[in-house]
Amino acid sequence: MILRSWTARTTPELEPSYIERVRNVVLPYLEAQRGFLGAHFGSRKVSGDIEILVITRWDSMEAVHRFSGNEQAHAYMPAAIAETLTSYDTESTHHEVLLEVDGPNPIRTN
Repeated sequence: MILRSWTARTTPELEPSYIERVRNVVLPYLEAQRGFLGAHFGSRKVSGDIEILVITRWDSMEAVHRFSGNEQAHAYMPAAIAETLTSYDTESTHHEVLLEVDGPNPIRTN
């Protein structure tokens, strides 16, 4: 499994629009991608702004490549989302999952 991570910034005023557009634009697109396994969207306050962390899960680097095109690190950025951000990474990072733990369930290795 591959974890793909990306960060961005927004304002407290724009955050609700970001969340709405993620639900209406990004999630349907991700869910239609072959090899997409899920996502986590997190936030934290940083110097009066909101930092957003997005981690998506993919079954392989081949799935990431299909999703992002020839440049596997290229960040997916629809215009509707860019309008709700003050800054964002243009590239994502990728990590292969070594261990996975789901609460009280046993540890699984890949």
